[in-house]
Parts: sequence; structure tokens; C-alpha cells
Amino acid sequence: MKKSLIKNLLDRRFPQIVGSYFVGATSLLLFLDWLVVKYHLSDFITSLALFGVISIIPTVVILAYFHGAPGKDEWTRVERYGIPANIIFIAIALFVGNKYNLWEDAPPDHSKVYDTFIVHISSNNKNIEQFKLTDSWTEYGVTYADSLYPVDNKELEHIRNYVNVNLKKEFMHYQDITINLPINEKEFNMLDDFVSIQYMLYLDDESVDEETKNRRVEEGNIAHDHIVESFNYFDNKHNTYTDKVFYIELFKAKLSNKGKRLRNLAKLKNLNDEIHVYGFTSSSFRVVLDDDGDDYLVSTGDLNGYDLEHDETIENELFKSIVKKINNSSFGSHLGEVVNILDSNLVNIKLNNLDVIRGTDLICLGRNYAMKSGEEIDERKQALRKFIEDEKTIYKYLSAHPNHLEKVYDDLDTYIDYTSTDDWIKTTENKIDSLEINFEKIINDIKWKSTEESWTQKKFRYYLRILNVQDSIATAKITGKLLPFSYPEVGDKINLK
Repeated sequence: MKKSLIKNLLDRRFPQIVGSYFVGATSLLLFLDWLVVKYHLSDFITSLALFGVISIIPTVVILAYFHGAPGKDEWTRVERYGIPANIIFIAIALFVGNKYNLWEDAPPDHSKVYDTFIVHISSNNKNIEQFKLTDSWTEYGVTYADSLYPVDNKELEHIRNYVNVNLKKEFMHYQDITINLPINEKEFNMLDDFVSIQYMLYLDDESVDEETKNRRVEEGNIAHDHIVESFNYFDNKHNTYTDKVFYIELFKAKLSNKGKRLRNLAKLKNLNDEIHVYGFTSSSFRVVLDDDGDDYLVSTGDLNGYDLEHDETIENELFKSIVKKINNSSFGSHLGEVVNILDSNLVNIKLNNLDVIRGTDLICLGRNYAMKSGEEIDERKQALRKFIEDEKTIYKYLSAHPNHLEKVYDDLDTYIDYTSTDDWIKTTENKIDSLEINFEKIINDIKWKSTEESWTQKKFRYYLRILNVQDSIATAKITGKLLPFSYPEVGDKINLK
């Protein structure tokens, strides 16, 4: 009986037909998968094709069995009812699947990621007196400003209200991003007692006598403990984990005669009737636990000045700056790090956040050059040499293609820091020369203990898309570059796009 069944199937060429079907179907699926990866098509195409290949199998089996043998065959009852039933089932499944999006991969699930940020804008005399002790004031402020002073309470309240309201609007539809703000006098005072990253660097300066060094260490410890306690306070209040505190110190500056001349030269017209400009230091803090369970601060920051035009306001400039910082810090500062270059367009990424899937779009915001005081001097030299090498790469390309310069700044969504193409070329050339001439001095002067990075070169920006994820390693394809030389390197930090 068993032999006769096998012989019957062979006579009807059943194995050959079904086998050919599976070979053809597999080839089709592999081809469609290649098209999806190559041309960044939607993954639902392969999902839909896989459903079709599997769901039509009953019809293939029926036809192979009843019409595989040579000669003309009559249509049986099984065929007359079975094949239409199969087709109707497929049609219903397609309709239901399309209605409820069953054929598309689920979007990246960030429900387990609760990125929480605290934003505070401060302006007081204590901040200004601390700022006057820093290298930033020594290098820039003394030359271009006669005095600094805080904005008055009424203006500060207006700026805070504007920024806070618009931040809430900006992120109201981001279910996995939370912006917390101080709401009472206790919380305002708590955050006002933060110190800027510039002042933290001043406290870390070891090129002072022992008594001064000990006094600064003690003050730095007090500042550190206060920031950590503030994180704990807000964590307990909101029953969450605060990822970062963005602390803005706002002030007004009265320009010196040199500052006014420089300002008028930059504006190409006389503006002596307005001699005040806004400035602010922006610092971000996060608390990290080391291997022993002890907490330490990772902090970054920058100094900004705004000489406002008639249609600009300081509150809107602050708002845009904070939004950019939040977007760049979302999902735990970075999603992962490039750990392996498979080829020029394919990389492996070690994920910090495992809630990402195939098809997720990613971005490398730029290349980081970390030079820390605790590192061996050879490691600092290697980082600085790499930074200079990359600066030369950028200079060589953009000086040869000056028409690309403005588009690069537009794509980076950052202000243009040059008055003309020739100005950019000359300034960049001088910067590279200065770095090379002062190489040893820069290496020896590094004293940034509490910072995570020294410089970031944003022109090395590129875009990726995850092809697959296995355990904590994602394989991603480069889908675009800001500039032709924006190639991936091991160690690049990767964010969600």
C-alpha cells in the first residue's frame, strides 16, 4: 500500500511540482529581501510575499496531485471547492491584514525607555562671579566686554515661561521623552545652586598651590554632592530616573570698545547705539555609577553669545538650543557604538538599547575626540592627531568644493560661523596650523577630569538603517553621508534618527 501511494505520487509528478514550487518561492523571497535592503523599501513587501507563498500551498498541492499526471484531467469536487475556498481565505486575510497593519513590522518599541530631562534657566550674580574666574572669561570676556550682569527678574520669568511652554508643546507627542521643570521656590533655589561646566573645570585646575588646590577640591566636592542630591530629589519626586539636567546660565554683557568695533565690523554697519548682547553658558549633567557603585558626574557644556537682530529674541534662541540638545541626547545619549566595519557601507553596532528592530533609521551625529587628563599621554596624542587629520580632510574637500559649504551648514542645521567662503578657508587653515604648532602645549594643558569628550566634528555625519539584530549586536547599512568622506569608524556613537 505504501509503495503504491509513493508510485502514485511519482506518476502524478507530485514531488517534482511541489519541490519546484518551493525552490521558486524561496528564490522569490530572497530576491525581494535583496530589493528591500538595496533600495530601502518597506519590509512589509517581504512579509506580504511570505504570507502569499505559504497561504497558496493548499492550491499548489491540489493542482499538483490532480493535474500532475500526463494527459487531460477532469476537475474534481476537491478542486471545485478547495481552490476557491483557499483564494477566498487569502482575500479575507489580505483585507484584515491591511486594515490592522498586520503585514508591517511593528515600529521600534521604546516603551521601556523613559528619557527624562530637567531644564532650568538661571541668571544671578553668583553665576557671573563664578564665570569670571574661568578660562572662557579670561580668553574672551575680558577683551570684548566691560561688564556682565544678570537679566532682571521680570525678563527672566518671561524667558522661562516662553521656553518652558514651547518645550512642552515640542515634546507633547513624544511619549518616551519627559521634560520636568522646577515649580516652586525650593526647586528653583536647588537648581540655581548648580555650577557650570566651565566653573567645574576651573575647580579641577591642578596648576595651583596646594592650599588653593585643596580649597577648590572641597568646593568641587560640595558642588558634586549637591548635584547628585538634586538628581535624587527629582528622581524620588517623579518616581523615575533623570537622564540629564540641562542648566543654562544667562547673562547680559556690556561690550568694550574693542567688542563694539568687532561687532560693527561683523555687521558691516555702525551699531554703536546698542552695546549690550546676551550670553549664556550651557551645561548638561548626568549621574553615572562606576564599577564600585560610587556615583560620579559626566558633564559637558559650551559658551554662547547672541547679538540679536530685530526679528530674533533670546527666548527663542534658548528654546532652539535646548531642543537640539534634547534631541541629540534622546534615548540615553546614544543608542550604541560602532564595533566592527564589515565594509565601507556595512557596520556592526553594539546596542545600549535593545528595543530596536530591523528597519530602524539611525544617525551618527559626528565624530568625537576624547582627551582626558587620566589617560596616558600617548592616547591623548593619538586623539589630537586624529582630530587634526580629520580637520585636514574637511579643509581639503570644502576648499576644493566651496559651493558645498553653505549646504553643509544648512544640513547640520547650525549657524554659519564664517562671513565668506574665503574667510572659512583662511580661518580653517589657521586653525590647523595653530593645532600643529601648539600640539605639545595642548596635550600637556589637558585638565578635563569631569568631561566625557573634548571636541566633536559634526561634519562626519552619516545615516544608517538596521538590517537585523542578534542579541545586542545590530548590523546596519550606511544609507547616506553628509559629505563623501563621512565614512564610519569603530567607536562612532550612534543615535536614533
